[in-house]
Amino acid sequence: MGRDRELTELNRLIADREAVQVFGAEGLGKSALLKQAANSEAAQALPGGVVFLEGVDEFGAVLGPDDIIQRLFEA
Repeated sequence: MGRDRELTELNRLIADREAVQVFGAEGLGKSALLKQAANSEAAQALPGGVVFLEGVDEFGAVLGPDDIIQRLFEA
């Protein structure tokens, strides 16, 4: 709620096929915002949709660049 400006910007970036990295303190609603953007009309208009990737693994360890690239490849 109250994230219309951020969601509009994310949708613009998605439509422009730009990579997006969102960061901030825990509990701000980053994941909820990104999930909403990933299900938007802009995302659905892309042939392959969008990829939502967490920056940590299932144990909470931060992913390194190689791990992120591998997960993007797998997606």
